[in-house]
Amino acid sequence: MAWPVFTVEDHPETHPLEEPVIPNGLALCKLHHAAFDRYLIGVTPDLEVTVRLDVLEEIDGPMLQHGLQGFQGRRIHVPRADHLKPNRDFLAERYAIFLPGTLT
Repeated sequence: MAWPVFTVEDHPETHPLEEPVIPNGLALCKLHHAAFDRYLIGVTPDLEVTVRLDVLEEIDGPMLQHGLQGFQGRRIHVPRADHLKPNRDFLAERYAIFLPGTLT
């Protein structure tokens, strides 16, 4: 596999306008958080998960298959209260950065 090793200490650069508010966050497990930070997966403004093409085409085993590839096209679950949901404009901005990587 040619992707970076995920470690707890890794903290990718953040958006300069990023604020620590609920609508600017996603509740993700460690694996999906790391994959999201490194643009291996993206989330559309409609809350659908997209897995980068090279990740989808990789053959490595059940962890990759079920841990990342299996989320292609699935929708994330969000709280019912609007003020607790991710901001769709923030997701659109982040997804626009992710999208070119999906064509790799």
